[in-house]
Amino acid sequence: MEYFLEHAKPCYLPKKFQTTVFLFTEDQATPVKKTKIHTIDFSVTSKNWSMAARNGKELPQSILDKMKEDKKNSQKR
Repeated sequence: MEYFLEHAKPCYLPKKFQTTVFLFTEDQATPVKKTKIHTIDFSVTSKNWSMAARNGKELPQSILDKMKEDKKNSQKR
């Protein structure tokens, strides 16, 4: 933030944007262009990172069972 503040150049807003009145004027009631949000599936990537954190080893069955039980208990609430 300090770098930005040191190197920022002053800029001046047009007069119509210096107050919030422009938000409520009728001439601003133009339709907003809709954009499609693309999602990224991280399920495979997160699994790879999880494996890397365990040095490539699978989770023991006891831990898998505990995770399953915890998930089931959290859904009951």
